Amino acid sequence: NVRRYDTMFDRFRQVAHEEPVGAGSQGGKRSREKPVPVYSPHAPTIVDMPGYGYAAVGKEKVAAWTKLIHEYLRGRSNLMRVYVLIDARHGIKDVDGAVLETLDKAAVSYQVVLTKGDALKKADQTFMTEATYDEIKRRPAAFPEVLLTSSETGAGLPEFRAAIGRVLAEYG
Repeated sequence: NVRRYDTMFDRFRQVAHEEPVGAGSQGGKRSREKPVPVYSPHAPTIVDMPGYGYAAVGKEKVAAWTKLIHEYLRGRSNLMRVYVLIDARHGIKDVDGAVLETLDKAAVSYQVVLTKGDALKKADQTFMTEATYDEIKRRPAAFPEVLLTSSETGAGLPEFRAAIGRVLAEYG
C-alpha cells in the first residue's frame, strides 16, 4: 500500500510547508517545521513524524499535524513498533495520552522514550521513568519498558538503538 503512505507524507509536507500536495521534500534537509518522513526506501521503513505537542510554529499548524498523525496511526496494526518521544521534564501530557489512546485502539505496539533526561537530576530521572511506566503499564499496546535518553550526553541512546535492533530482529 505504498501509494497510501506517499499520499500521507504529501499531506504532512503540505501542512508543514503550506505547499501544494505532491510538491515534494526540500532535499532531505531537516528543520523544526519540516518533517523528514522516510529514512529507508526498503522495508522495514523508519518514519520520523512531525511532533504533535510543542513546536515553534502556530497552533493551527500543530493542530493540523496532530490530526494527520492520528489519521496515519489509525488502522496501522502492520507497524512493528512506534516510539513515542516524550520530554522527561514534563512526562506524559494530555496530548501524549491522546496519541497513546489512538495507538491502543489501533492495536499498534509502542514504546515510550523519554527525551532530555540530562535536564533532570538523577533522582528525578528515576522518578520520571518509574512514573511513566506506572502510567503505561496497563495500556494494551504499550511495550513494558520506558527508555530515558539524552541527545546532549548520549545517555540511553545505545539502549534505544538496541531496542530498535531487537524489534527488527524479531520481525526478521
